[in-house]
Amino acid sequence: MTAHLSISQSDCKGLRLINGDTINLYDSTTVQKMNKTFNDLDLALALVKKYKDDIEDHVDYEKSLEEENQHLFQQIDVKNRINEEKTIQNNILTSENKKQGKKIKVLKKTRNLFGTIGVVVGGVITYYGQKIIK
Repeated sequence: MTAHLSISQSDCKGLRLINGDTINLYDSTTVQKMNKTFNDLDLALALVKKYKDDIEDHVDYEKSLEEENQHLFQQIDVKNRINEEKTIQNNILTSENKKQGKKIKVLKKTRNLFGTIGVVVGGVITYYGQKIIK
């Protein structure tokens, strides 16, 4: 079959039998419409593939964000537990400080009392010691 036989003329539309082959002949307007349709389909398929790839990329990105969020929530949880432990330690140390503060006050009073008693005892010993020596 030669190329000039497949060129459609407006009066030769439809199925034709040429040299034992059945071929469908179209006029140039129909061929242009079909080419446009095929091009539109190719474009649509390319867009579908692009959109599928974009969706897969977006899903992967969301998964990575979810993993990052889980990691951050774990870090926050660890830091909250550390903060709670530090609060407990702070409360224990504060109560120990109060106890130590009370002990210090008692020791200061005791020191002052023993100092006063020491001065009195020293004064009495000195007084009686001088009486004995004289």
